[in-house]
Amino acid sequence: MRAKYIFTIIIALLVVIIGQSFFGQFKIAKAVLNLPSIALVIFCFFGKDDLNNLIAAVFLAFFLELTSPYYGFYLGVFLILWLILKYVIRAISEKNVLSFVFIALGSGVIYQSLFLLFSIFFKSIPGYFNWQSLIYNFIASIVMYYIYGFFKKQIQG
Repeated sequence: MRAKYIFTIIIALLVVIIGQSFFGQFKIAKAVLNLPSIALVIFCFFGKDDLNNLIAAVFLAFFLELTSPYYGFYLGVFLILWLILKYVIRAISEKNVLSFVFIALGSGVIYQSLFLLFSIFFKSIPGYFNWQSLIYNFIASIVMYYIYGFFKKQIQG
């Protein structure tokens, strides 16, 4: 296994640990930061390797499954989200902040909609469309975009 894939798995583990233990404590208007879904959007938008993005989606979902009472839920959501992101990002002619804004907002809507759809289909999963979470995660993803761009610029010199 290449070092890049192992690094992706370690990053996925850290993202889930930080997102669930630290950022899960900060609720703003019933909205919780969903750091793993934001990380998936960042991985897919900036990554060029589809296998690496798939590994990120699977392991982000797997580590979330360890903390969830609903096994298989996050894996299904993250794989569907990864497939949609993969084809939408391929269709984009130029990657810039405007395209990232639409992708981040669209992936948030898709994530919330899948959560609602699965909660209707599987009656045991409580779910609702949370507009506050959508806006909160959208703003956080834009901030992460600029943080990533800053560090990328610093590394490349």
